[in-house]
Amino acid sequence: KKSGKCTDAIAEDLGIVGTEEGAPDFSTLVPKLGLVVSGNTVIVKWNWQGLSRWLRSCEIMVDRGDGKGFVFLTVDTTPNYVDTQPFPATKAIWTYKAIFRGDDAQVGQWSAPVSVTVGG
Repeated sequence: KKSGKCTDAIAEDLGIVGTEEGAPDFSTLVPKLGLVVSGNTVIVKWNWQGLSRWLRSCEIMVDRGDGKGFVFLTVDTTPNYVDTQPFPATKAIWTYKAIFRGDDAQVGQWSAPVSVTVGG
């Protein structure tokens, strides 16, 4: 490129220049959660949805049906968080929700809550 022999047309053909991809609309981002009970743990399934370039983590909250409502669980930087909280002796419904984080701030919207029955 620096030699002057590489024209814009050649560079585009080689895929080394082109239009720059813009950042997504952060206000519309919503994590998609899934839950899987595996042994004595709940796996909170989530992924970057192709946006890992702009996102840093996923903040997850949980409501364990204990009257406390949603409480902070974790800020996860690797998809598919494993919740190792011991299951209760009696059946309970645990509900999770999440929001993406870009750098040190929440971005987008909270996910729809998803629930799973544990214990008993």
